[in-house]
Amino acid sequence: MFVHAIKPGSSEEEEEEDVMDILQKRREECERKARRGEMDPRLEFTFQLLIDGTGLPRHAIMDHVFEGNMLDDINQLFLPHMRNKLLWYYQDVEEVEARPQPENTKPRQQGQGKQPPPQITLKKKLFLSDGWDVKFTGVCIYMFRINVSKQLPEEGFHKDLFCGILNAEQVGLVTAIERVMEHVYMNALAHPSTDGDEDETKFPIVKNQLLPGLRSFCSALKVCEDVCNQVNLFDDGQALMANLQDHTELKEMTKNLNTITMLEDRVTEWIKKIMEVILSESEQLRREVDSSGPQDELEYWKKRGAQFSQLVSYLQDHEVQLTLTCLQLANSKVIKLWRDTDHKITFCYNEAKDNAKFVQAMEKCCHTLYLDDPVNIKDSILSLLQTVRLIHSVSQFYNTSERISSLMVKITNQMIETCKQYITCRFKDTIWSQDRNLVRNKLMHCINLNKTYRDTYIFVKNQPFLPNTEQFSFSENYVFGKFDTFCKRLNKIITMFDLMDDYNHLFEKRMEGLLLGEDLEEAMHAFEEAKKAVTTCQYDYLDYRNDDFDKDYQAFQDKTNALRESIGSTIEINFSSVWETPQGIKFLTRFEKVSQKIQIIKLNEKYGRVLKYSEKEVDKIMKMFKRQKEDPPLPRNYSPVAGRIKWARCLMYNMTETVESVCAHPVLRALPAAADMLRKYQATKSLIHNYETTMSAVWMNQN
Repeated sequence: MFVHAIKPGSSEEEEEEDVMDILQKRREECERKARRGEMDPRLEFTFQLLIDGTGLPRHAIMDHVFEGNMLDDINQLFLPHMRNKLLWYYQDVEEVEARPQPENTKPRQQGQGKQPPPQITLKKKLFLSDGWDVKFTGVCIYMFRINVSKQLPEEGFHKDLFCGILNAEQVGLVTAIERVMEHVYMNALAHPSTDGDEDETKFPIVKNQLLPGLRSFCSALKVCEDVCNQVNLFDDGQALMANLQDHTELKEMTKNLNTITMLEDRVTEWIKKIMEVILSESEQLRREVDSSGPQDELEYWKKRGAQFSQLVSYLQDHEVQLTLTCLQLANSKVIKLWRDTDHKITFCYNEAKDNAKFVQAMEKCCHTLYLDDPVNIKDSILSLLQTVRLIHSVSQFYNTSERISSLMVKITNQMIETCKQYITCRFKDTIWSQDRNLVRNKLMHCINLNKTYRDTYIFVKNQPFLPNTEQFSFSENYVFGKFDTFCKRLNKIITMFDLMDDYNHLFEKRMEGLLLGEDLEEAMHAFEEAKKAVTTCQYDYLDYRNDDFDKDYQAFQDKTNALRESIGSTIEINFSSVWETPQGIKFLTRFEKVSQKIQIIKLNEKYGRVLKYSEKEVDKIMKMFKRQKEDPPLPRNYSPVAGRIKWARCLMYNMTETVESVCAHPVLRALPAAADMLRKYQATKSLIHNYETTMSAVWMNQN
């Protein structure tokens, strides 16, 4: 359902009051329908967009819409084969207000009857524009649709309608477009929703072709915005040469010393501005943040080339050329300084163009650093480093170790930044809010990327290349040191993950039954306190320059070490006497399972005690057999011969059980004392077996 505006072409004699009444009735009717929920949802969406873009209340938006007869234009956007876009400007508009004639009772004198000039005021107004007729200085709200072959449905129209807001008051038009492109459209393309019905087969095409092109476009917009904000260094607000008609007047001007002095001061000021604002960057080390990437290097040289190109165009200005010509005719000493400055301008201009060309050759390889994850980046490192090596060999600027190191550091910076985004899901999550195994895998991918990065550099460095060229080398510590330090931080985080998982696993099994009751609760509480202290910090855990993490990490290690010693001491006291019992080997296995996670038990001593006890058991059985074999203790209700056989078998069973337990243990059976025990066991086994055989023969021969 459409709400139609007032039809144009009404009678010219219609009173203005009637028009305002009709507009007010239409607005009230629209308001009533909106309150009853009867308004076209597409119009409701449009009004809400205008409210969000301008910050005006609803009734003010409707006043602007009805006063400007916008409803028909809005409705045409929803109809087939009509409008495909709408642009609203909300900005200051000049309005002419006639000043009231002052009342005067005195008779007017001649010349006093003129009307006062109209007063021009600025008033914010919301109006439709085609984007060409009015200069954009405020807020722009836009809506457009790509397919106009069919009517925009009332349900689900959001899928076919694109809208947004550009603010030229705060950031400028070019920057506003660049931000929308980068943070809205590129983000939606690079990270599509998995809940929709998008065809996933199209994603590789988008990532490999569209996104790199959009990145380059956004980069060009950034450079454009920076260059547009540059001022004309030669514009000093003076027009000293504007009235010169020919060359003769110029020669006459050279005879005026005051004029020459003024022109010399003028050119000296130009030279000073050029040296301070532009040329100074060429002669000193550029200050850059640690997060600068290769795209920043490209944009820097593009911007610098555009600056010098703009500067060269300003040099062709009539005022500048005549000023320099006048000083040349006067043989001024300032001309020599100007020529030196002009040579520097030419050199820096050519340098900027060449470097922009060289770095732009690397841009295609650098897209993966910004668009892919560490797993896929590894596949592009070889081509990237080969391109850098070619730049190092051909460029006159990047042929030094210091400058190529500066370029390589930017590649390292971007790799680290990409790793941080990969680990934190583009800074939406932390390492503690995600599944620990998932984060551990991500950390390992980043560590593997660093290894591949360094290995690929060594491979490219050792490759044969152009003859008579310098070796591709730079300060490896300067380039790779940041990534190495970052990976050390990741390794510490992995160590913390492993330690937490080990303790959690042991506490779930109650330390293999070795820790119970209050001792277990105290240990669990102490561990939870230590874990909470290190996992609830507000700083960035991935910031390798933050020393607070290292302090907290060391404190966590100290607390867990103290807890380990406490648990070990408690277990040692509780089970100090178990090693000289038949249960010693069984408890030894439990202790070993605990020690696989956290080293809390000194097991070497336990091995010796268990083995010594087992050997004593073999000796004890041997002595018992020799002492009692003539008159052994007989079981009840057994005959003398059968009782002796039963007694021998019991001794054999007890001894074999002990020895087999020792032999089944991989550590105990490898000890030297185990071999001595086995020899004694074999000897005793032979004696008992012979005894049993003899008793069996006696029993069989009794009848």
